[in-house]
Amino acid sequence: APEVRKEAAETLWRMGASDPTVIAALAAALRDADARVRLEAAEALGRAGPSAREAVPALTEALGDSDERVRKEAEEALGRLTQTDQGGDKK
Repeated sequence: APEVRKEAAETLWRMGASDPTVIAALAAALRDADARVRLEAAEALGRAGPSAREAVPALTEALGDSDERVRKEAEEALGRLTQTDQGGDKK
């Protein structure tokens, strides 16, 4: 059920936002049939920050999502993931 997949995306993020397996699962969730699941996945990837850089291609693809909320969240997530690269000030 979509609600279960949405909750699973949030739980995955809480369990290990920097774990590459979690990031890959969240990136895959961006292709879910349900917009709520895709939205939660995009939000979780944005919260994960730079550790989710490998999800940039999936988030970039989500910029063309049929749901406006998903597109907006993907754009915001991409901004958060690439923010540290802009000034060259990586800690």
